Amino acid sequence: MTQSRKLPISNECFVCGKENPLGLKLLFEAENGQVSVSFTPSNHYMGYENVLHGGVITAVLDEAMGWAAALAEGRMCMAAELTMRFRRPVIVGQPLTVRAQFVEKQRKILIAQAQLTDANGTVLSSASGKFLPISDEKAQDIDRNYLIYLDDGPKLFSD
Repeated sequence: MTQSRKLPISNECFVCGKENPLGLKLLFEAENGQVSVSFTPSNHYMGYENVLHGGVITAVLDEAMGWAAALAEGRMCMAAELTMRFRRPVIVGQPLTVRAQFVEKQRKILIAQAQLTDANGTVLSSASGKFLPISDEKAQDIDRNYLIYLDDGPKLFSD
C-alpha cells in the first residue's frame, strides 16, 4: 500500500484553482493508483432546482480521470473523448466523492474511468474517458511554471 499524495493545483483551473473566484477549489489525492476527491457543491453550481449542473459533474470526473491517466503514463494528458452516464440527480449541498482509475493503454490512448458517489456510496454519475499524453516538453513546462505542489513530494513531470 502506498502513501496518499496531494496532487498539484493550477491557480486558474476551474476545478482545482485556489485563485479562481468561480472555481470549485478541489484538492485531489492519489493513492494505490486511484485518484479521489471529496467535496460538497454549493448552489452556485446548480443547473436547476437544487440539482448540480451536468457540466460541473463532467468537469470534476474529467479532471480525476485526467490525473489517473497522467500518473499511469508519467506525463500529463488531455481528454480526447468523454462518455458520461448521469444515473441520478446530484443534489447540491450533499457530500460527494469522486474516484478515478487508469484502466488500460491502447497504443497512445489511455483509458480511465470514474464514479461520483454520495455519502451512502450510491453511484450518481459515472464516466469513461480516452486521454492522450502531451509532449514531454510541454508537460515539463506546465510542471515547472504552472503547477503548485502542496506537499513535499517530487515534481511529477519534470526534474
